[in-house]
Amino acid sequence: MSKRVNFSRHIEIQWLDSVAVWVAEGKQKKELDEQIDLMLEPSVTCKVNRGKTRNQLTKLWSPNSDDVTESFTRFAIEAVLGSERPDFVLHWGMLVAKNNFFC
Repeated sequence: MSKRVNFSRHIEIQWLDSVAVWVAEGKQKKELDEQIDLMLEPSVTCKVNRGKTRNQLTKLWSPNSDDVTESFTRFAIEAVLGSERPDFVLHWGMLVAKNNFFC
């Protein structure tokens, strides 16, 4: 049986898009967390699971990361600002860059 790499939480593309836009708009951590909680509340009813899902979303798009160069994060955020909707490739790129198991 082969091992698979995946999130420990269910993640919707719409959630990724929203978080990317909010980060690109410059929302601070507290405000970002509140927005994400409101967005997730209808779909993730358990507060603990909602927090875990929120943490995965913020970790992916957080500009403060030891794993990713500032220029790569800035490129991704500028690409989000320059488009109507974030491209899935940007989410995938951030995922690959921030998770060492892809290297």
